[in-house]
Amino acid sequence: MLAFLKNLAGVKLDSAAQAGVEALVRWDPKSASEAELRTMEQNLDALGQEVALARQGYDREERSDPQGGGGKEPHDFGRHA
Repeated sequence: MLAFLKNLAGVKLDSAAQAGVEALVRWDPKSASEAELRTMEQNLDALGQEVALARQGYDREERSDPQGGGGKEPHDFGRHA
């Protein structure tokens, strides 16, 4: 029963927060659009960092095993010399 009440309160708080955001968007849609663009840019930056780390790991693995584990041609991920 306690878990139910806790979850119910969480749902109500989420609803209130959503209503608050919607009110802010209606009040100033231009600023809301700018905020959304900034959020998207931050998410894209974070994804770019993850891709760079993955590429570093792949490159490190390729240097340690130039045959790519089974004699396959190594991938260049679109990089051109």
